[in-house]
Amino acid sequence: MAIISGKRIVTIIAFTFTLFTFQFVAVPNAYMQGPNSQLAASDRIHKKITRDQIRAIMVREGYSVTTDEDGDIVWKIEGYSTLMLVASDSESLMFSSSFTDSKATLEKTNEWNRKAKYSRSYIDNDGDPVLELDLDLAGGVTDARIVDFLKTCRGAFVDWVSEVVR
Repeated sequence: MAIISGKRIVTIIAFTFTLFTFQFVAVPNAYMQGPNSQLAASDRIHKKITRDQIRAIMVREGYSVTTDEDGDIVWKIEGYSTLMLVASDSESLMFSSSFTDSKATLEKTNEWNRKAKYSRSYIDNDGDPVLELDLDLAGGVTDARIVDFLKTCRGAFVDWVSEVVR
C-alpha cells in the first residue's frame, strides 16, 4: 500500500481543481463572440436585434411573413395577421394581435391571464381583445431562444383565438 504525503495530496487537489476550473470557466470564454468566435451561427448572442434579423430568422423557420407600410413584420398564423414588433431601442421583441370582431369577454380574458404562461391578454379601449408576448434581449439571447419564443407566440395565439376570441 502506497503512502501519499500531505504535500502530495495538496498538489493532486490543486491540479484537479485547475483542470476543473479550466473546463468549466476558461473554456466557455473561448466560445465568446468575437472575430475568432467558434460559435455556430445559430448560437449567436443577440443583445439587440433589427427587423431584418428577426424577419430572416422567421423566414428561415418557415413562417409566412411580410412587411407593412410602417416596416413592421406581419406574421400570418392560420390565416390571421399578427405583428412581430421590434422595440425602438432594438432590445426587445413584442408579438401582438388583436381582433375587432370577436366573442371575447372580460371573463374569458381574465381566465386566459389566470392560466396562460408568458403572455398577457386584455380588452383595449375600443373593446377589442389583444394578445401580447415579450422577449427581453437584455443579457443576450441565442437564435435558438428566439426560435423558441416564436413557437411560444404561435402556440399561445392559436390557443388564445380558440379560448378567448371565438
